Amino acid sequence: MTEWYYNVRIYQQFLPLGGLLFIYRTSKERRSGMEITDIRVRKVTGGGKPKAYVTVTFDDCFVVHNIKIIEGKTGVFIAMPSRKTRAGEYKDVAHPIHPEFRAELQRRILDKYDSGDVQDDGADDPSDDI
Repeated sequence: MTEWYYNVRIYQQFLPLGGLLFIYRTSKERRSGMEITDIRVRKVTGGGKPKAYVTVTFDDCFVVHNIKIIEGKTGVFIAMPSRKTRAGEYKDVAHPIHPEFRAELQRRILDKYDSGDVQDDGADDPSDDI
């Protein structure tokens, strides 16, 4: 099965005035089109299910804050940033569209968390100033 989709990265070398680049690929070739260029993990002190908060940078130009690493019954997993609606439900503010990219994002975040390359909760994180 083939599909059209947008790669929202602006290719200035190909599109001098900027714009969207349309790419045609088979579903096996589909990629996110965005590269994860930085992952920062801030460990949460104390008990509870949240173990850390994560900031992920894509293509050195787009950042997503407050991705949570949560301890579940079968192990740790990530939860995307969300907010509470008037109806009391939680809705994701940002999230991956394709399951393959979500799996890759979770793998990369949990690898960073497991490596021990994390900041303490009280550490000065420049991404918090944004």
